[in-house]
Formats: sequence, structure tokens, C-alpha cells
Amino acid sequence: MIQKKIVLAGMLIMFGFCGSMDSVASASNLSKAEVVVEKNEVRNIGKNIQADGNGVLVKSGGKAVISGNIKAKDCGIRAESSAITVYGNIKGGSSGVHLYQGVEADIYGNIEADEISIDYTDLDYYREYGEWRTYYGEGLAVVSDGSSSSKNEVNVKGNIRATGTGVRVNSGNVFIKGNIESLIGNNALTLLTEELTSVKVEGDIFGNEKDSAVFMWSEPNAKLIVEGNITARDCQSAIEIYGLSGEMDSLREMPAITVKTLNVESGDYFKALTHDENGEEIESKALAEAAAKATWYIVDISQPTNGEIEVDGISTKEGLLVAHEGDKLTVTGAPKKGYRLTGIDAGSKALVTENEDGTYTVTVERGGDVTISASFEAMPEMPLTGDQIPIKTAIFLAVVSITLLGMLWKTKRA
Repeated sequence: MIQKKIVLAGMLIMFGFCGSMDSVASASNLSKAEVVVEKNEVRNIGKNIQADGNGVLVKSGGKAVISGNIKAKDCGIRAESSAITVYGNIKGGSSGVHLYQGVEADIYGNIEADEISIDYTDLDYYREYGEWRTYYGEGLAVVSDGSSSSKNEVNVKGNIRATGTGVRVNSGNVFIKGNIESLIGNNALTLLTEELTSVKVEGDIFGNEKDSAVFMWSEPNAKLIVEGNITARDCQSAIEIYGLSGEMDSLREMPAITVKTLNVESGDYFKALTHDENGEEIESKALAEAAAKATWYIVDISQPTNGEIEVDGISTKEGLLVAHEGDKLTVTGAPKKGYRLTGIDAGSKALVTENEDGTYTVTVERGGDVTISASFEAMPEMPLTGDQIPIKTAIFLAVVSITLLGMLWKTKRA
């Protein structure tokens, strides 16, 4: 099955999303043919683009600034060793944005891929997997040949949605401020790299019913940060690891994973596959468990209005407060005057225990979702006792009492 996934992940197909893309056809400032930015050319494209093939091709050394939407039947944008800036949404068929070999890209818009095509001629594939090969659209591909001078630097501010792989990365630094979703097949995010590669997502990742939401090689150079949720559908896992070096070596080569929350329906949070000495694919419980234990979960602290909470036992990584599964965090409440601490909440998965000294222990569980907050309530007013009355008030009351007693005594004698 993993060979099938690698074949599908390796397909260079991608597509970009825009809810209002169909309006491009009626736009007056419209290019209906592929726009080519030649080698070392600098070009500003201030129009919408609709093409039967590729939308925009930026050749090596070229620089393109595109202010408009792109709609293409094949690939929305294809760029190699160049620089692109896009202010608009991108929609393609087989491919949305394909970046290769040291591309600097800033995309301010949504990306989607919508191709679904079935190959009924590939009998070998059908015999091996029991189904016809299906090609899906791929949202964003960021790839290179692995040379040190070919690293990609990519920033996307928008959502990425595809029928197949949402995002595929094997090189460079990729930042996405938005959600990633795979609708039908393949993984929402695929990170296949043996070189230093970083992917950061300020948003959520949604898988489909056929494949794991995230698929990664077990490589120490791979770094993934997801500040939102990773959600798997049906019986699929949230994160799937493949040990290229076999089980024993892969246990020492964990990728760096940091995430806020993992959500599954009936699948496992983590799944791992590798191969034995004969090259046969096997499932590895040990590798899955190692990945689970190595994963950092983001811890959020929500400070209340009528007091403060202090949390001990948290680590800091990439500027984020984090903890591992099984870590125990100590929470101490400091209420404002007139208030008292009534309880601690830590999210849907963490275990909260009240201690005898008034502190609380939060145990991080698999899946994360740790947001620590506290409840403070106003203390009820109690009648004052003798030792609580201010000294001036006590003296005054004593004088009044003595005076009244003196007057009462005189009245009785008269």
C-alpha cells in the first residue's frame, strides 16, 4: 500500500482554489492563453488568466508579479528557479502551483485542485491494487533535486483544497496561513524529504476517508508545525510515518512534529510502516509509538479576569509553549482579592487532578488539545466577628455601649 501512496504522492499534479473563479471568463482584462515569463525576464501581469493548458510559466531567473485570478485546465502556475508574487486566487486541473528548484513565492489567495481522471488501461496497477489508477488534483507542490542552492522559500496566505494531495513538500521552507484539505484521495499533507525542510501551518489540516491526513518519512531533518488541528476521517490515522531505513534505524530518526490537536474518528492517532530485511513492507507499532512520544503538543493558557494562573512543567519550542504526551503540568491559581479558585479546565483530552495543597495537575494525553483556563468566583460576604472589626470601630462601639449603660443606670436610680 505504501508503494501506491508514494506513486500517487510523486505525481506532479496540482490546482488552486477560488470560490469566484468562474467569473474570470467574463472579465474584460482576460488572457486566454498561457502566459510565459522568459528566462531572466521581469514582468508584471495585471490581468485575470484563463487557459486551456497551463496558466503561467515562469522560467529560470524570471520574476513575475501577478495581480489577478488564474484558472487553467492543467497547471495554474509552474515556476522553476525564479520568483513569483500572486495577488489573487489560483485554480487548475491537474496542478495548482508547482514550484521547482529554488523558487521564492508569495501567494495571497486560495489554491484548489479539482482533477479526477481514471486510467482504465493500466492493467498492472489494477492487478496489484484491485482498482483502476485514479489521478487527482494536487494543490501545492514544492520540490527540488536536493542541492543546497535549490531550496524553496514559499509563503501562502490562503486556503489550499484539492481532490488529491493538498500540499507536497520535499525541499525548503514553507509557511501556510490557512487550512489544507484533501477531498477524495491521497494525503492532505505529504512531507517526503531527506534534507532540512520546514513546513509551518497556521490553520487546520483535513484528511479524507481513503488516506491518512499527514504522511511523512521518518527523517530527523523534517520539521512540521501545525498550530491548528490535524483531522483524519473514517478509519484513517492523523499522522502516518514511513521508516525508510528499516524499523531499528528509523526509531533513531524521528521527524520533529509540533501540533495543537490530533482528531480521529475510528483510526489511530499515529500509524507507521517500514520494511524488513527482505524489503517487504510491514507495519511497525514500535515506530508509531516512538513518533507519538516524540510529538510536541502546543499548550495554550487562557488567563481569567478575576485572577491569574501559573503553569509549571511546560517547555518552549519555536516560540510556542509545548509538552509531550504524559507530561504533568502543575497549575497554581492566584485569585484577586474577594475571589477564590473554583476549578481548572484543560481541554477535551487532558486529565485534570486536584491536589491537597490547592494546586492542580494537568496530564497531557495523546492527541493534545491542551488549553488551560481557570474559574474564579466571588467569595460570599460573611458577618464580621470580634477579631475582624477594625480597632477604631471597636473603640467607638465600646464608648457608645458604656454611655448607654451609664444612662440606663441613672434612669433606674431616679
